Order: sequence, then structure tokens, then C-alpha cells
Amino acid sequence: MCETDKNPGTSWRTVSLVTSLRHLLARNQEADNTSQESRADALRAIASELTRRGIDADSLIRYGLCIEVFSPLLGAAILKNIIPKKDLGRILGLSPEDLEAWRDVLDIQASVAPAPGDDDFAGFVQVTIESFGPRVITWILYAPVDDLITLRPPQPAELEEALNFADPSAELIKEYRWVVDRFSETFVRDWSEHSLRQEYLWIQGRALPPCPPALMGDRLVTRSELEAEIARRAVLPPTEPSPLESVDSGGRLVIEMENHARLLLSEGRYREAAALFEFAEKRRPEDPSIHNDMGFCLIPVNSREALKHLNSAAALGYHPAAINTYNIMCCQFDGRDFHSLVGTAGKYWDTQLENRATPGTLWRWSSRDSWQLVNTKDARKAIATLAHQVCTTEGWKELEQLWFDRLEELA
Repeated sequence: MCETDKNPGTSWRTVSLVTSLRHLLARNQEADNTSQESRADALRAIASELTRRGIDADSLIRYGLCIEVFSPLLGAAILKNIIPKKDLGRILGLSPEDLEAWRDVLDIQASVAPAPGDDDFAGFVQVTIESFGPRVITWILYAPVDDLITLRPPQPAELEEALNFADPSAELIKEYRWVVDRFSETFVRDWSEHSLRQEYLWIQGRALPPCPPALMGDRLVTRSELEAEIARRAVLPPTEPSPLESVDSGGRLVIEMENHARLLLSEGRYREAAALFEFAEKRRPEDPSIHNDMGFCLIPVNSREALKHLNSAAALGYHPAAINTYNIMCCQFDGRDFHSLVGTAGKYWDTQLENRATPGTLWRWSSRDSWQLVNTKDARKAIATLAHQVCTTEGWKELEQLWFDRLEELA
């Protein structure tokens, strides 16, 4: 968040309001230390401000952010054999009572998940989605909005009754997803087809915006980046979407699965996190971020396998390149392939060096002979530091001086 005022209000940009609304609904890691009451109050305040600005926040939550509301419930199902029950509610932002109630409503305890890493795990996730996804999605589309904000567990009869309601207009869902994509998705590659097309038409003056026109200036989306993404995508024959696909046309469910994986990673459960990225990878095999993140998870436990995924991410054009390069260097360090490590760093410096700092979460080899997670303000410095350390240890004097000079340049 870029806002200095912690309480959402008139001083917040629309981008910040929609992004915060989305993260709070999905119970993402940023809200880990937020109480149930504080989260609900913040959501109501954001919704009120968005409505004041001319965006129907109730519809935005119900239609545009349906998958984010659904995500913690999916997490409760797929993580039940991975995370102890006492920790699961905390990670997902659900009270122990609500977690138990949702388990009962969805009959989650009736099935047993394969062990993380098993070949059947990704299939289990898919079956889990299909088994209760339509019921929950339909309930979200019609339940009182305050129930969605608090994620109040419905009675089983309420959940079944929701299936009898008429499906809302697909265009309505797509229009509110456009609002979400436009104000909270960093990259247009993650936008739905509808959002991408309508944004392009709006820039040409051939379509109405999904919100008051004055708000569209809160984020600049250029014609060139839209055209590049349109050119990249393959055009597929239209198919009749399932209820789940109707609200997840942009692949948001996979992205929320990535969020669950990052939570597991923060808990030190690397193999389990990799298992969830494996599911995401099968759904989006051409997504470089998923390959990079899966490789990142595997660095402490299987650096050789991690290197394969990281090289795939690089081949698919992962950005920022500094993050991917440093991850590859960690694998080479773990395999004691120091010549390749320095070569990787040099290639990045010669051909891919970014002109600005690249913050991120990285692995660092500690004095305890183990990998530790660290937050860095600039992955470029991490690359130069690791290359310099290796050159110093190996006695490569000229290269040691070269990387020392490069560190000085960044400073």
C-alpha cells in the first residue's frame, strides 16, 4: 500500500482501495495479524468509500471478487492434511469456530487429501474445487454482502437453496471483474479476456468504462501494453463456461492458490508449497511466475529440480530478471558449480541489468549452513554480493575486484 493514512477514506487512491479490498477478502498474508473484527470494519469502510465514488461495492464484492471470497474456503479443504488445525484458522483468517462450521457445511472431513508432493495431489485439488465449488460460488452470488465480509458459515440448507437461484448475467460478472483487473492487477497478462478487450475499446472511445470516467485516470494503462498482450494471446473458440469458470475467467483461482503456497512457504513448508505451485503450473504452464515460484520453493530441498523450473521461468521471460537470476545462482551455489554461478551473474549484468532497485524475498546461505529467507531492497545487490563472495572464496582476484566495483556502482 502506498497510502500514509492507515484508515481507508477520501485520501486513498482507488487503486489502493480495490487492492486492499481484494487482499482482505482473500485473507492474504498481509492481513495475517488482523483480527476478524478489524478486518470486517476495514472492509466495510473501503466498501463505503468505493460506493461514495460511484462504484457499487456490494456488486464488486459479489461479482468481481467472488474468487477471493471463495479462496479461504478452498484453502480450508486442501490444506487440512498439511497444516495443523490449530494453525489453519489463523493462516486463513478464520476463527476456530467458523473453520469448524465451514468444514461441516462443506463436508470437508469426508475426504482425505493425498500427501503433499504425491502425484495425485494436483488431481485432489481439482476434484475438491469441483465438488463444492459450484455451491459456494452460487451462495456468494446471492448471500448478504455482510456475510461475505465476515465469511459467516451458512446453514447447509442455505447452501443447497442457493443452487436454485437463477444465474446472474455473465456480462455483469465480467464488468465488475474489469474493475478488479484494472485497479488491482499489476500486469495486463493477468487480466481476463473481457477486461483486456473492453479496456482497449475504451481507450479507442468505443466502449463505456466500468466505473465513473473520472476514476479511470487513477491508473494509466497504455495502448501499447494492451496491444502487446492482445498479440500474445491465442484466440480460442468460445465455449460455454461452467459456473466456476464464469467468475474465474481471468484465472484468479490459480493466483489465489499461489497465495496459499506462499503462506506455506512462510511457515517453512517448502515441499507443500511446491505441491500447490505444481497444481497452478498444470493450469497455467506458460506462466513464468509460477515456474519461478515453484523453483524458489524447491531451492532448500532439491536445488537440482529447482533449477529446471527456474530455467523454464527464464525461457518464458520472467521479470524482474534479477529475482530469477539470483534464484538460479542459489541452485548453482548449492551444487558447488561456482564457475556457472559467476557466469550467470555476468550474463545478467551484461544483458539484463535493470536500471532500478528490485525488491523481493530471497534465500540466503547462513552461517548455520542452511538457507534462510530474507527480504531485500535490491536483488541486483544480492547478485553482486553472492558473486563477489564466491570469487573471494575461490581466490579469483580479477573477478573479485570486478564484482566489488559493481557493488560500489550500485551503492
